[in-house]
Amino acid sequence: LPLDVILSEGWPGLLTVVALMVVVRPIDVVVSLRRSTLSWREKSFVAWIAPRGVVAASVASLFALELREAGYTEGSRLLAITFLTIALTVTLQGLTASPLARLLGLQSLEGRRAIIVGAGPLGRALAEVFRRYGRPVVLVDRNSALVAQAQAQGFEAVEGNGLEAETLVAATTNSEVNALAAHLARDAFGVMRAFPVLGHPSRGAGPRLVDRVGGRMAFGHPVDVREWEYALEHGAARVVTYLVPLDWSGHALRTLVVPDDVVVLARIHGGSLELAQPELIWQRGDEAVVLSRGNSGDAATLLDQIVPGRAGAQASS
Repeated sequence: LPLDVILSEGWPGLLTVVALMVVVRPIDVVVSLRRSTLSWREKSFVAWIAPRGVVAASVASLFALELREAGYTEGSRLLAITFLTIALTVTLQGLTASPLARLLGLQSLEGRRAIIVGAGPLGRALAEVFRRYGRPVVLVDRNSALVAQAQAQGFEAVEGNGLEAETLVAATTNSEVNALAAHLARDAFGVMRAFPVLGHPSRGAGPRLVDRVGGRMAFGHPVDVREWEYALEHGAARVVTYLVPLDWSGHALRTLVVPDDVVVLARIHGGSLELAQPELIWQRGDEAVVLSRGNSGDAATLLDQIVPGRAGAQASS
């Protein structure tokens, strides 16, 4: 199709495409999905991301040929409008689909596989949180006894090494191993969401090493994995869910001073679970999944004492 045929449609052709996008398609979606179980947000998203596609192009090409053979000289205009529609919608909707999904609250990590390196008590507790919110999890550990314990709890667990997932959490008791696992996951296996759990920097790998090798520190601050696993094994720690206060809204996890008796594991936003990491921005209505040494009331009391911005103030002082 010569480019000048498309350009010759001018403003009338452009307005036709706009009408297809903002009038015809939304009406089509409303009528077609009137008895579906989709929410209005999902219907709105469907209405915006179409029309476009190779089927329309192939059918229009066939019709243009048939019209031309039948003596209709303007059959190519149908093809021009179709290709103009595809070009504009693929460009515009392709660039705006992700922001619109976030605006409508439709972005979810549910169903995306996560790999947790380390099948100890902390790794299994985190896997249980992932499983509770629809995230399939694979636990990987070189310790056959820990793998057997994870399998006994109903988890998919393998002995050895496995780095094929959308998200990887390295939660062994060795910070260097965790950092290396995150580095290998990103560089060798293309796992972009790699989160190593780090202990105190004076006793091993620190945040600077993670910055160099790639990845982001799991849970937003150093965690003594061995200590927490001991607490979990002996019933002295539990996982609780906490509705975050409104003054957390708009603040990153790294700006909060979290008590030593609490580890923020994840954020629940719109029913979707996201692992906690330093740059996680809290929003109104979020819930925090926390690991606490006390009961849920103790955890809530500790978390209520957190004042956003204190971490930055302490750092500057």
